[in-house]
Amino acid sequence: TEGKQDLERALQLSRKLSKDSASLSEWLTATENELVHKSTAGSMPLDIDTEVAWAKGVLKELERRKADLGSITESSAALQCFVEGSESVLEEKLCVLNSGWSRVRTWTEDWCNTLLDHQNQLEIFDENVAHISTWLYQTEFLLDEAEKKPPNEKEEVIKRLLAELDDASLRVDSVRDQAIILMTSRGVTCRELVEPKLAELNRNYEKVSQHIKAAKLSSGQEPLSCELNFTQTTTPKFERMYTDIEEFETDL
Repeated sequence: TEGKQDLERALQLSRKLSKDSASLSEWLTATENELVHKSTAGSMPLDIDTEVAWAKGVLKELERRKADLGSITESSAALQCFVEGSESVLEEKLCVLNSGWSRVRTWTEDWCNTLLDHQNQLEIFDENVAHISTWLYQTEFLLDEAEKKPPNEKEEVIKRLLAELDDASLRVDSVRDQAIILMTSRGVTCRELVEPKLAELNRNYEKVSQHIKAAKLSSGQEPLSCELNFTQTTTPKFERMYTDIEEFETDL
């Protein structure tokens, strides 16, 4: 009777162990395949927030499945007590499950970190573009307002904007470098997201740069124009003065 009970207990443990092991193994395999596909796709997902939420969900599920793995370990140990010589087979199955669980956790953590780093890089890029775009907008406004100011005040505005343009040029170059890294290393989706923003920034920067240079040229020509007007208006007066002197000398 006792032997029969042991046999029934062993059968129950074996069925439970097989069922639980198969369920965990199936989930680990499917999740690992999905993680490998995502990580090796060569392009970052468009909806980063959704993807990060998915990865964090997998990490939570792993913790829940860790309890399942503990239960399987207990069942395996109990079964080994009933079935002599089963140790090596059962331990090997446990080893496979533990390795699978560890791999999925590593893949998930790496994928989550990659997503968060990519999201951070995009945010930095957007912030840099927004900062430069604000300066470009304000500069256009100042240039338009400078046209209404006296020449000396206009010249001061242009001089200041020229100095700021040098700094803006460095910042634009830095943003271009960052965009190139994103577009070449993060796949087609990222390129489609970054490239239009970079193109618009380049257009606006070139427009404002040309506007500043044209204003500088215009400002530089104004003194020449004044000097020309002065010469044109004063020369006849000097000619009349010399004529009057000559006539006076002739009379003498």
